Amino acid sequence: MKKVILVMVIALVGIGTVNAQFTKGGKTLSGRLTGFDFSYATGDNDYKNLNVDLSIAGSYFVADNVAINAIVGLSSNKYLENDATTNFTFGVGARYYFLGGLYAGLAYQGVQVQDVDLANYGNLEVGYDYYITDNVFFEPAVYFAKGLSNVDKSSTFGLSIGIGVNF
Repeated sequence: MKKVILVMVIALVGIGTVNAQFTKGGKTLSGRLTGFDFSYATGDNDYKNLNVDLSIAGSYFVADNVAINAIVGLSSNKYLENDATTNFTFGVGARYYFLGGLYAGLAYQGVQVQDVDLANYGNLEVGYDYYITDNVFFEPAVYFAKGLSNVDKSSTFGLSIGIGVNF
């Protein structure tokens, strides 16, 4: 029983330490690999594709546990019936951090598709910031993205992994 209580105390102290990372005025910079996903199309689009995104995100905590972020990156899509395309991506969003580094976020993402208009997406994600050191964190997440424009109305569920630093 003493071991269980000791483990619980250590865990609570660790959670308190991690929460100190999410205070007003804090900043983070992270790199992410996204695209371990399952896509499906709706409407006139009926395609299957492999998608990989590499992005950089910067966040600023406007209040304790509340961050706004900006994202830029490159997206590579390989449609199974066609050639691959590489696209520029950008986005803005917000996250709310719960106890111990668990977060939920909403974001807008734009993708400049080659030879096509801008594609717009709404993203919902849930993830966890796991601190390796006081300033370096590993960030796994799951997400749902929904196309909001006539260019792409597909929906995607997927995983992302990232590593970042706060300062």
